[in-house]
Amino acid sequence: MALLGCSEKLGNALGDKPGGETIGDHSRGLAFAIVGLWIMNLFTNVMQGPCRALINDVVDKDYLQTGNAVASAIMAAAAIIGNVIGAQTTGLNEPFFVLLLIGAGLVVLCCIPTMIFAKEVPYKLPEGEKSKTIGQVFKDIGLGFKYAPRELLMVAGLYFLSWCAYSPLMVNLTDYVKSLFNSSNDPTFGLKMAFYAGAIFSAVQFLWSLIQPAIIRVTNPKLVYLASQFLATAVYASLLELRQWPAAAIAIIAVAAINFAAFNSIPFALVSRLTAGANGGLYMGVLNSAAVVSQVVAINAVAAPVIKATSDAAWGIATGSIFGLLALVWGMVCVNGRDEDADSTDERRPLIQQVE
Repeated sequence: MALLGCSEKLGNALGDKPGGETIGDHSRGLAFAIVGLWIMNLFTNVMQGPCRALINDVVDKDYLQTGNAVASAIMAAAAIIGNVIGAQTTGLNEPFFVLLLIGAGLVVLCCIPTMIFAKEVPYKLPEGEKSKTIGQVFKDIGLGFKYAPRELLMVAGLYFLSWCAYSPLMVNLTDYVKSLFNSSNDPTFGLKMAFYAGAIFSAVQFLWSLIQPAIIRVTNPKLVYLASQFLATAVYASLLELRQWPAAAIAIIAVAAINFAAFNSIPFALVSRLTAGANGGLYMGVLNSAAVVSQVVAINAVAAPVIKATSDAAWGIATGSIFGLLALVWGMVCVNGRDEDADSTDERRPLIQQVE
Protein backbone atom coordinates (compact mmCIF):
# COMPACT_ATOMS: atom_id res chain seq x y z
CA MET A 1 0.00 0.00 0.00
CA ALA A 2 2.83 2.38 0.80
CA LEU A 3 4.42 1.73 -2.61
CA LEU A 4 1.08 2.26 -4.37
CA GLY A 5 0.38 5.44 -2.42
CA CYS A 6 3.83 6.88 -3.10
CA SER A 7 3.97 5.80 -6.76
CA GLU A 8 3.38 9.29 -8.20
CA LYS A 9 5.99 10.90 -5.96
CA LEU A 10 8.53 8.18 -6.74
CA GLY A 11 7.84 8.55 -10.45
CA ASN A 12 8.29 12.31 -10.33
CA ALA A 13 11.54 11.91 -8.41
CA LEU A 14 12.85 9.59 -11.12
CA GLY A 15 11.97 11.78 -14.10
CA ASP A 16 8.20 11.72 -14.73
CA LYS A 17 6.59 14.97 -15.85
CA PRO A 18 4.19 16.35 -13.20
CA GLY A 19 0.97 17.38 -14.90
CA GLY A 20 1.84 15.44 -18.06
CA GLU A 21 -1.06 14.36 -20.26
CA THR A 22 0.28 11.10 -21.73
CA ILE A 23 1.02 7.69 -20.26
CA GLY A 24 4.66 8.17 -21.19
CA ASP A 25 4.81 11.27 -18.99
CA HIS A 26 4.02 9.08 -15.97
CA SER A 27 5.64 5.78 -17.00
CA ARG A 28 7.81 5.41 -13.90
CA GLY A 29 5.00 6.26 -11.50
CA LEU A 30 2.68 3.85 -13.29
CA ALA A 31 5.30 1.11 -13.00
CA PHE A 32 5.51 1.64 -9.22
CA ALA A 33 1.70 1.74 -8.97
CA ILE A 34 1.27 -1.51 -10.92
CA VAL A 35 3.94 -3.31 -8.90
CA GLY A 36 2.44 -2.02 -5.65
CA LEU A 37 -1.05 -3.10 -6.67
CA TRP A 38 0.15 -6.55 -7.69
CA ILE A 39 2.05 -7.02 -4.42
CA MET A 40 -0.93 -5.85 -2.37
CA ASN A 41 -3.35 -8.11 -4.25
CA LEU A 42 -0.96 -11.08 -4.14
CA PHE A 43 -0.41 -10.99 -0.40
CA THR A 44 -4.05 -10.22 0.35
CA ASN A 45 -4.83 -13.54 -1.32
CA VAL A 46 -1.84 -15.24 0.33
CA MET A 47 -3.41 -14.35 3.68
CA GLN A 48 -6.89 -15.58 2.79
CA GLY A 49 -6.10 -19.29 2.48
CA PRO A 50 -4.19 -19.70 5.77
CA CYS A 51 -6.73 -17.58 7.68
CA ARG A 52 -9.60 -19.79 6.50
CA ALA A 53 -7.54 -22.90 7.21
CA LEU A 54 -6.97 -21.65 10.77
CA ILE A 55 -10.72 -21.39 11.24
CA ASN A 56 -10.94 -24.98 10.03
CA ASP A 57 -8.35 -25.98 12.66
CA VAL A 58 -9.62 -23.95 15.60
CA VAL A 59 -13.42 -24.12 15.28
CA ASP A 60 -15.41 -27.23 16.11
CA LYS A 61 -17.01 -28.76 13.04
CA ASP A 62 -20.51 -27.97 14.31
CA TYR A 63 -19.72 -24.24 14.33
CA LEU A 64 -17.95 -23.81 11.00
CA GLN A 65 -20.76 -21.69 9.55
CA THR A 66 -20.57 -19.39 12.57
CA GLY A 67 -16.77 -19.21 12.48
CA ASN A 68 -16.66 -18.24 8.82
CA ALA A 69 -19.52 -15.78 9.28
CA VAL A 70 -17.50 -14.10 12.04
CA ALA A 71 -14.56 -13.82 9.61
CA SER A 72 -16.90 -12.11 7.12
CA ALA A 73 -18.14 -9.76 9.85
CA ILE A 74 -14.56 -8.78 10.73
CA MET A 75 -13.86 -8.05 7.04
CA ALA A 76 -16.96 -5.85 6.99
CA ALA A 77 -16.00 -3.97 10.16
CA ALA A 78 -12.58 -3.18 8.68
CA ALA A 79 -14.18 -2.01 5.44
CA ILE A 80 -16.57 0.30 7.33
CA ILE A 81 -13.63 1.95 9.09
CA GLY A 82 -11.64 2.23 5.86
CA ASN A 83 -14.50 3.79 3.90
CA VAL A 84 -15.43 6.28 6.63
CA ILE A 85 -11.80 7.38 6.94
CA GLY A 86 -11.56 7.59 3.15
CA ALA A 87 -14.60 9.87 2.99
CA GLN A 88 -12.85 12.32 5.30
CA THR A 89 -9.81 12.56 3.01
CA THR A 90 -11.67 13.55 -0.18
CA GLY A 91 -11.14 17.27 0.41
CA LEU A 92 -7.37 16.90 0.60
CA ASN A 93 -5.06 17.56 -2.33
CA GLU A 94 -3.84 13.95 -2.40
CA PRO A 95 -6.59 11.86 -0.78
CA PHE A 96 -5.46 8.43 -1.98
CA PHE A 97 -1.85 9.10 -0.95
CA VAL A 98 -3.02 9.86 2.60
CA LEU A 99 -5.52 6.98 2.68
CA LEU A 100 -3.06 4.35 1.45
CA LEU A 101 -0.42 5.46 3.95
CA ILE A 102 -2.99 5.26 6.75
CA GLY A 103 -3.86 1.76 5.54
CA ALA A 104 -0.21 0.70 5.48
CA GLY A 105 0.23 1.99 9.02
CA LEU A 106 -2.84 0.13 10.25
CA VAL A 107 -1.57 -3.12 8.71
CA VAL A 108 1.70 -2.75 10.64
CA LEU A 109 -0.15 -1.96 13.86
CA CYS A 110 -2.39 -5.02 13.43
CA CYS A 111 0.60 -7.28 12.77
CA ILE A 112 2.38 -6.34 16.00
CA PRO A 113 -0.15 -7.81 18.49
CA THR A 114 -0.58 -10.85 16.26
CA MET A 115 3.15 -11.56 16.31
CA ILE A 116 3.33 -11.02 20.08
CA PHE A 117 0.23 -12.84 21.32
CA ALA A 118 -0.77 -15.37 18.66
CA LYS A 119 0.91 -18.65 19.55
CA GLU A 120 1.54 -20.99 16.65
CA VAL A 121 2.64 -24.60 16.98
CA PRO A 122 5.34 -25.34 14.38
CA TYR A 123 4.48 -28.23 12.11
CA LYS A 124 6.59 -31.31 12.78
CA LEU A 125 7.18 -33.74 9.98
CA PRO A 126 6.25 -37.34 10.75
CA GLU A 127 9.25 -39.54 11.33
CA GLY A 128 10.84 -40.53 8.04
CA GLU A 129 9.06 -37.84 5.97
CA LYS A 130 11.21 -35.29 4.12
CA SER A 131 10.48 -31.61 3.60
CA LYS A 132 8.98 -30.80 0.20
CA THR A 133 10.64 -28.62 -2.37
CA ILE A 134 8.86 -25.65 -3.97
CA GLY A 135 8.30 -27.76 -7.08
CA GLN A 136 6.68 -30.53 -5.04
CA VAL A 137 4.41 -28.00 -3.36
CA PHE A 138 3.13 -26.74 -6.72
CA LYS A 139 2.75 -30.34 -7.84
CA ASP A 140 0.56 -30.99 -4.80
CA ILE A 141 -1.58 -27.97 -5.72
CA GLY A 142 -2.06 -29.36 -9.21
CA LEU A 143 -2.95 -32.77 -7.81
CA GLY A 144 -5.32 -30.99 -5.44
CA PHE A 145 -7.38 -29.86 -8.44
CA LYS A 146 -7.09 -33.26 -10.12
CA TYR A 147 -8.16 -35.37 -7.15
CA ALA A 148 -10.43 -32.92 -5.35
CA PRO A 149 -13.80 -34.38 -4.29
CA ARG A 150 -16.54 -33.66 -6.80
CA GLU A 151 -18.58 -31.84 -4.15
CA LEU A 152 -15.66 -29.49 -3.51
CA LEU A 153 -15.29 -28.68 -7.20
CA MET A 154 -19.01 -27.92 -7.40
CA VAL A 155 -18.73 -25.51 -4.46
CA ALA A 156 -15.63 -23.91 -6.02
CA GLY A 157 -17.54 -23.48 -9.30
CA LEU A 158 -20.37 -21.70 -7.49
CA TYR A 159 -17.87 -19.52 -5.63
CA PHE A 160 -16.18 -18.68 -8.94
CA LEU A 161 -19.44 -17.59 -10.56
CA SER A 162 -20.49 -15.52 -7.55
CA TRP A 163 -17.18 -13.67 -7.64
CA CYS A 164 -17.60 -13.16 -11.41
CA ALA A 165 -20.99 -11.60 -10.71
CA TYR A 166 -19.76 -9.32 -7.92
CA SER A 167 -16.39 -8.21 -9.36
CA PRO A 168 -17.78 -5.63 -11.86
CA LEU A 169 -19.59 -3.88 -8.98
CA MET A 170 -16.46 -4.05 -6.82
CA VAL A 171 -14.25 -2.19 -9.31
CA ASN A 172 -16.89 0.17 -10.74
CA LEU A 173 -18.76 1.20 -7.59
CA THR A 174 -16.81 4.45 -7.24
CA ASP A 175 -17.34 5.53 -10.86
CA TYR A 176 -21.03 4.61 -10.71
CA VAL A 177 -21.74 6.54 -7.51
CA LYS A 178 -19.73 9.54 -8.74
CA SER A 179 -21.91 9.57 -11.87
CA LEU A 180 -25.01 9.85 -9.67
CA PHE A 181 -23.77 13.19 -8.32
CA ASN A 182 -22.41 14.83 -11.46
CA SER A 183 -24.62 17.87 -10.90
CA SER A 184 -23.04 18.70 -7.53
CA ASN A 185 -21.10 21.95 -7.32
CA ASP A 186 -18.47 20.19 -5.17
CA PRO A 187 -16.24 18.07 -7.47
CA THR A 188 -15.25 15.82 -4.55
CA PHE A 189 -18.82 15.19 -3.38
CA GLY A 190 -19.35 12.17 -5.64
CA LEU A 191 -16.15 10.54 -4.40
CA LYS A 192 -17.17 11.14 -0.80
CA MET A 193 -20.57 9.55 -1.47
CA ALA A 194 -18.81 6.57 -3.06
CA PHE A 195 -16.88 6.02 0.17
CA TYR A 196 -20.09 6.28 2.20
CA ALA A 197 -21.83 3.87 -0.19
CA GLY A 198 -19.01 1.41 0.48
CA ALA A 199 -19.45 1.92 4.23
CA ILE A 200 -23.21 1.28 4.00
CA PHE A 201 -22.55 -1.84 1.90
CA SER A 202 -20.11 -3.12 4.54
CA ALA A 203 -22.52 -2.32 7.36
CA VAL A 204 -25.16 -4.54 5.74
CA GLN A 205 -22.52 -7.25 5.27
CA PHE A 206 -21.61 -6.97 8.96
CA LEU A 207 -25.21 -7.22 10.18
CA TRP A 208 -26.06 -10.10 7.83
CA SER A 209 -22.95 -12.02 8.91
CA LEU A 210 -24.20 -11.88 12.50
CA ILE A 211 -27.63 -13.35 11.75
CA GLN A 212 -26.75 -15.68 8.86
CA PRO A 213 -25.70 -18.69 11.02
CA ALA A 214 -29.05 -18.62 12.84
CA ILE A 215 -30.94 -18.51 9.52
CA ILE A 216 -28.89 -21.41 8.17
CA ARG A 217 -29.71 -23.50 11.27
CA VAL A 218 -33.45 -23.26 10.52
CA THR A 219 -33.08 -23.64 6.74
CA ASN A 220 -29.93 -24.87 4.99
CA PRO A 221 -26.79 -23.31 3.45
CA LYS A 222 -27.90 -23.83 -0.14
CA LEU A 223 -31.23 -22.03 0.32
CA VAL A 224 -29.60 -19.05 2.07
CA TYR A 225 -26.85 -18.83 -0.54
CA LEU A 226 -29.14 -19.00 -3.57
CA ALA A 227 -31.63 -16.54 -2.08
CA SER A 228 -28.82 -14.05 -1.54
CA GLN A 229 -27.52 -14.69 -5.07
CA PHE A 230 -30.96 -13.96 -6.50
CA LEU A 231 -31.07 -10.62 -4.66
CA ALA A 232 -27.58 -9.67 -5.83
CA THR A 233 -28.35 -10.59 -9.44
CA ALA A 234 -31.41 -8.33 -9.36
CA VAL A 235 -29.29 -5.52 -7.90
CA TYR A 236 -26.66 -5.70 -10.66
CA ALA A 237 -29.33 -5.40 -13.37
CA SER A 238 -31.43 -2.74 -11.63
CA LEU A 239 -28.70 -0.09 -11.33
CA LEU A 240 -29.24 0.86 -14.97
CA GLU A 241 -32.67 2.22 -14.04
CA LEU A 242 -31.80 3.95 -10.76
CA ARG A 243 -29.50 6.75 -11.88
CA GLN A 244 -32.21 9.39 -11.31
CA TRP A 245 -32.56 8.33 -7.66
CA PRO A 246 -29.10 8.36 -6.03
CA ALA A 247 -30.30 7.48 -2.51
CA ALA A 248 -32.31 4.53 -3.81
CA ALA A 249 -29.34 3.35 -5.89
CA ILE A 250 -27.00 3.38 -2.89
CA ALA A 251 -29.59 1.53 -0.79
CA ILE A 252 -30.09 -1.11 -3.49
CA ILE A 253 -26.33 -1.58 -3.86
CA ALA A 254 -26.18 -2.38 -0.15
CA VAL A 255 -28.60 -5.29 -0.67
CA ALA A 256 -25.88 -7.07 -2.69
CA ALA A 257 -23.81 -7.15 0.51
CA ILE A 258 -26.01 -10.01 1.72
CA ASN A 259 -24.66 -12.16 -1.10
CA PHE A 260 -21.12 -10.89 -0.53
CA ALA A 261 -21.34 -12.02 3.10
CA ALA A 262 -22.81 -15.36 2.04
CA PHE A 263 -20.19 -16.28 -0.55
CA ASN A 264 -17.38 -15.17 1.77
CA SER A 265 -18.47 -17.60 4.46
CA ILE A 266 -20.74 -20.46 3.36
CA PRO A 267 -18.39 -22.01 0.72
CA PHE A 268 -15.48 -22.04 3.19
CA ALA A 269 -17.58 -23.79 5.81
CA LEU A 270 -18.74 -26.39 3.27
CA VAL A 271 -15.19 -27.01 2.06
CA SER A 272 -14.01 -27.39 5.67
CA ARG A 273 -16.52 -30.19 6.14
CA LEU A 274 -15.48 -31.87 2.91
CA THR A 275 -11.74 -31.71 3.55
CA ALA A 276 -11.28 -32.29 7.26
CA GLY A 277 -7.72 -33.24 8.12
CA ALA A 278 -4.29 -32.53 6.67
CA ASN A 279 -5.47 -31.32 3.25
CA GLY A 280 -7.75 -28.60 4.60
CA GLY A 281 -5.24 -25.79 3.99
CA LEU A 282 -4.48 -27.01 0.46
CA TYR A 283 -8.13 -27.02 -0.53
CA MET A 284 -8.73 -23.61 1.03
CA GLY A 285 -6.09 -22.41 -1.43
CA VAL A 286 -7.88 -24.17 -4.27
CA LEU A 287 -11.11 -22.41 -3.33
CA ASN A 288 -9.41 -19.03 -2.95
CA SER A 289 -7.81 -19.38 -6.39
CA ALA A 290 -11.31 -19.42 -7.86
CA ALA A 291 -11.82 -15.88 -6.55
CA VAL A 292 -8.58 -14.64 -8.12
CA VAL A 293 -9.27 -16.13 -11.55
CA SER A 294 -12.88 -14.95 -11.55
CA GLN A 295 -11.87 -11.32 -11.05
CA VAL A 296 -9.59 -11.45 -14.08
CA VAL A 297 -12.32 -13.03 -16.22
CA ALA A 298 -15.23 -10.83 -15.16
CA ILE A 299 -13.41 -7.50 -14.98
CA ASN A 300 -10.97 -7.63 -17.89
CA ALA A 301 -12.69 -9.96 -20.35
CA VAL A 302 -16.31 -8.90 -19.85
CA ALA A 303 -17.01 -5.70 -17.90
CA ALA A 304 -14.13 -3.59 -19.22
CA PRO A 305 -15.01 -4.02 -22.94
CA VAL A 306 -18.66 -3.22 -22.19
CA ILE A 307 -17.73 -0.06 -20.29
CA LYS A 308 -15.38 0.98 -23.10
CA ALA A 309 -18.17 0.54 -25.65
CA THR A 310 -20.88 2.32 -23.61
CA SER A 311 -18.84 4.77 -21.49
CA ASP A 312 -21.17 3.78 -18.67
CA ALA A 313 -20.12 2.00 -15.46
CA ALA A 314 -23.72 0.86 -14.91
CA TRP A 315 -23.55 -1.36 -18.00
CA GLY A 316 -20.31 -2.87 -16.75
CA ILE A 317 -21.93 -3.66 -13.40
CA ALA A 318 -24.95 -5.09 -15.20
CA THR A 319 -22.74 -7.77 -16.80
CA GLY A 320 -22.55 -9.25 -13.31
CA SER A 321 -26.21 -10.23 -13.58
CA ILE A 322 -25.31 -12.70 -16.35
CA PHE A 323 -22.84 -14.46 -14.08
CA GLY A 324 -25.37 -14.20 -11.26
CA LEU A 325 -27.92 -16.13 -13.30
CA LEU A 326 -25.29 -18.76 -14.10
CA ALA A 327 -24.48 -19.02 -10.39
CA LEU A 328 -28.16 -19.58 -9.59
CA VAL A 329 -28.44 -22.38 -12.14
CA TRP A 330 -25.14 -23.92 -11.04
CA GLY A 331 -26.15 -23.83 -7.38
CA MET A 332 -29.58 -25.37 -7.99
CA VAL A 333 -28.25 -28.17 -10.19
CA CYS A 334 -24.76 -28.98 -8.94
CA VAL A 335 -24.48 -28.13 -5.24
CA ASN A 336 -25.77 -30.35 -2.45
CA GLY A 337 -27.98 -28.48 -0.03
CA ARG A 338 -27.33 -30.65 2.99
CA ASP A 339 -25.01 -29.46 5.75
CA GLU A 340 -23.54 -32.83 6.58
CA ASP A 341 -21.12 -33.52 9.39
CA ALA A 342 -17.48 -34.02 8.57
CA ASP A 343 -16.12 -37.54 8.49
CA SER A 344 -16.02 -39.22 11.90
CA THR A 345 -12.24 -39.65 11.53
CA ASP A 346 -11.78 -35.86 11.65
CA GLU A 347 -8.36 -35.26 13.21
CA ARG A 348 -8.67 -31.52 13.75
CA ARG A 349 -8.00 -30.30 17.24
CA PRO A 350 -8.56 -26.84 18.67
CA LEU A 351 -5.39 -24.77 18.46
CA ILE A 352 -5.72 -23.70 22.10
CA GLN A 353 -5.44 -27.30 23.25
CA GLN A 354 -2.31 -27.77 21.15
CA VAL A 355 -0.68 -24.71 22.73
CA GLU A 356 -1.50 -25.86 26.23
